[in-house]
Amino acid sequence: MNRYFFILGRYYSLSLAEILSQLKKEKIEFLIEEIGPEAVIINLPEIFDTGYFMDRLGGTVKMGRIISQLSLDEDRAALYSCFESDFLTKYFIPEKTKKIHFGISIYDAGAKSNKLIKLLENHLSDFNNNIKENLKINGFKSGYLRLKGRKLSSVAVYKNRLLDRGFEMCLHAAGDNIYVGRTEKVQDYSSYAYRDIKRPALDKKAGILPVKLARTLINLSGIGAEERLLDPFCGSGTILMEAVLSGIKNITGSDISEYAINSSRQNLDWLFKSYSLDKKSFQITLRTSDVRLLDKQLKGDVFDALVTEPFLGPPLLKRPADAVIKKSVNIVTSLYHDSFSVFRKLLKKEGRLVIVFPVYHSADEDIFIDASIIAAGGFRIINPLSEASIGKIKSWLTKRQSVLYTSPGQFIGREIYLLQPV
Repeated sequence: MNRYFFILGRYYSLSLAEILSQLKKEKIEFLIEEIGPEAVIINLPEIFDTGYFMDRLGGTVKMGRIISQLSLDEDRAALYSCFESDFLTKYFIPEKTKKIHFGISIYDAGAKSNKLIKLLENHLSDFNNNIKENLKINGFKSGYLRLKGRKLSSVAVYKNRLLDRGFEMCLHAAGDNIYVGRTEKVQDYSSYAYRDIKRPALDKKAGILPVKLARTLINLSGIGAEERLLDPFCGSGTILMEAVLSGIKNITGSDISEYAINSSRQNLDWLFKSYSLDKKSFQITLRTSDVRLLDKQLKGDVFDALVTEPFLGPPLLKRPADAVIKKSVNIVTSLYHDSFSVFRKLLKKEGRLVIVFPVYHSADEDIFIDASIIAAGGFRIINPLSEASIGKIKSWLTKRQSVLYTSPGQFIGREIYLLQPV
């Protein structure tokens, strides 16, 4: 087996959960070697297509192969040997490259303390100059990307063409060790941005599910290409669109709003045209329906996955008062309670439900929806990180075994659950 690194997104617990779900879905044997809030190192089969795998993930920023492992406690010269021309020529430099463009990033993959990361960061300029000088001695012209901080963004790596005109070296601090890796693939940020901005139908008042998050939620469900997916609160169709691009052939979307259904239809038509997809190879059903009546309109026990972000409450333009939050909680709790009984009828017994709950940020605390409605609705909570070493990431989930997706300044955040019928 070979070791690969995955650079996690901002919501690293969700990123890791998606990686594990996708590996399991693809039936790829794996062994997690190191876990940190910025990177995870995993042992994978020798034949592993990083490009194929990256194109399917929504929450992973970079992927690459681990080339070497060393410890600074032994000899710092071991690290500097990774900057020598022979080593770089063998493992990093593309063939027939006239001028080499490169960069170095430093990541926390479970460092024993922040001292190791700081030590690497303080020597980053020296590392870059050392590589440049070694390449010059051996007849290579080169230049490196200067950066503030210790990490190159995937955008910088892509725009500066480091992966085809040079390389990015990633130094991962894990325990007392340093793992030296070569980036092989970065997230296709431009494609996600294109769908986010260019799709014709947007309803900002109703709220917009981020495209990358929609892809991650689908992957979290573990649904296969030939299985059936339902989004009963489809809105303008973000989850439906990402399901199409994920290769899922049988997709159903519903919403109480006829305007939302028309928006979904318009966005899907745009997607098939923009990405030159054969619409005839997909079976897509759209219908206007109150979720409470959906089990009377659709056959029960047929869907393999239900992936959805329901109504999270009225839009908030400022920090909500307690009375406003209480009203929203009552509205949403009633809707979710009724929805779960319908979901239970529509999902197959072994099916999975990936659902977003709202988190309301008051001036003093975060207000959550009562999670007891999950069990009352006939579902059980699945730990999305159960395949990982729980000891290292015990704090990555809430006490409710959910994943938070929320940022400073937001008035409503997201709490993500992976559920299964009891």
